[in-house]
Amino acid sequence: MTEPASPSNSIIAQRTQEKFDAFLLGLIFTILGLSIQTAKFGVSPVADTSEVLSWVLFLVAGLAGLSRFEWTSEIYRLYGVQDEKEQLKRAAQRAQLEGKTDLYVMPLEKTVPASQYIAEAKDSVTKVGDAIKPLMKRSFIKYRVMKFTFVAGLVALMFARALVPIRGIINAWTSH
Repeated sequence: MTEPASPSNSIIAQRTQEKFDAFLLGLIFTILGLSIQTAKFGVSPVADTSEVLSWVLFLVAGLAGLSRFEWTSEIYRLYGVQDEKEQLKRAAQRAQLEGKTDLYVMPLEKTVPASQYIAEAKDSVTKVGDAIKPLMKRSFIKYRVMKFTFVAGLVALMFARALVPIRGIINAWTSH
């Protein structure tokens, strides 16, 4: 694995998680597609039910993962906005410590008191943080749903595919 020497560990961890998420999502839909293509029905109603249940679980896992993937960029965008607001607040605090009482705000094209600017920047940081919290909570829930339904789908698929052969083995052993 060749990573540039400059990224911090958190950036490397983020990239690794993103790659894992993409891999897992691809794996989920691949297994769903292959299980549908290779299904054989009619031998056992229990196995047939388990097979269809696995498809539903894989589909739920995949859709939860896609939804999470879709909203990840918005979460990162909001973190970027929050960081920008925090940096502006710190710059205003430094200017205030240097004795400046008023700051020129370019987007507004006017001068405002430094204390007002700092208070508004602090409020903006809090508001953006409050917007991020529910998105992070939903992302965490979607990730847990994706993992749980993926594992449950694997178990249901393995049960569906193994039930008839296991019954055959048991019948062969008991008939001798």
